[in-house]
Amino acid sequence: MGKAIPVRQNTATREKLLETAKQLFYQQGYYATTLAQISAVSEINNGLITYYFGSKNNLASEIYTAFVISVRSEVSRQLFDIKKDYLMELGMAVEWRFMLSIKIENENIMRFYTEYIKDRDQFSDINEKREHYYHLQKTLVNPYISDQDLRFYEVCGVSVMRSVSEAYAKGFLKCDRDYLEDYVIRVLFEMLRLPSYRVETLVDESRYYKSKMKIRIGDGFELITT
Repeated sequence: MGKAIPVRQNTATREKLLETAKQLFYQQGYYATTLAQISAVSEINNGLITYYFGSKNNLASEIYTAFVISVRSEVSRQLFDIKKDYLMELGMAVEWRFMLSIKIENENIMRFYTEYIKDRDQFSDINEKREHYYHLQKTLVNPYISDQDLRFYEVCGVSVMRSVSEAYAKGFLKCDRDYLEDYVIRVLFEMLRLPSYRVETLVDESRYYKSKMKIRIGDGFELITT
């Protein structure tokens, strides 16, 4: 039998592959980056990429999911620091504003996201973290929404964010940024069946609190908060 790889070395190898892939995906986009290139730049055997991640799309998904979670966590932290309180629906609204802004302002992230998402079948498997997040929304934002409506929101909400940010970046939607962000927030919370007065409050509050936060993106999906 072959000698087992120590856990520490195992973790370091996986992290090096992730960091290399992040830089290449950011600089070149998803399509232009190959597993062979990631292997060559990281100086790690190509077979280990498949061993750790299964496919290029799974690798890209892990990178993008970690990026979204980092934005979400930073929004939550700064929102609590400013407001001394945290409500999930307000955090979601501010996060949506930042994610729209990031994709529109950062061509590298927009290119990566557009290419990666087109290559992914989001309904082929169940993502436990994603399912848990949507369950939290039902529990903490609107416990009265039906499971069927929640599923429609899960499917259509992703499409709304993707199509609106893409159309705006390409100049198809001609409006100011606040109007775009307000529109998306209204649509998504209406899908969650929140009453209109609450939706309008979240639109106004999220615009205000986003303006008070310091979040921007550097090279390689780096989150900069100063």
